[in-house]
Amino acid sequence: MAAARAVFDEAGISPMRAAEASFAVEGWDEAGFPDDDRYPDDEDFALVHVWGEADEAAAVACCRDWPEEKQVRTADLELDDPEADARRAKMKAEMEAYARGLTPDQLEKEWKMRRASRVRTS
Repeated sequence: MAAARAVFDEAGISPMRAAEASFAVEGWDEAGFPDDDRYPDDEDFALVHVWGEADEAAAVACCRDWPEEKQVRTADLELDDPEADARRAKMKAEMEAYARGLTPDQLEKEWKMRRASRVRTS
């Protein structure tokens, strides 16, 4: 990940901005290349290349000590969104609690205990 981060830092952009550009170009491609308001701007096209370079740098760094036939060409970079991950974890806990017949108060107590145990083990 450090190799990918170095590419973003050198380009002076955030991984989020590069991902947004990549999504914009992909969406335009999937829409059949329309010449309308979905047409990505020149900056988006340039940032798609930065995303690709970061992905390649991560793959090279990850596999540098591997036999050549095992090395991969992509790291399949994805954005890490801790807030979204926390929301998904809470929703999953709510669904599990509902299935187990817990009350909202019981769920809240259990959720606090789960979070506390994660903090202690981290």
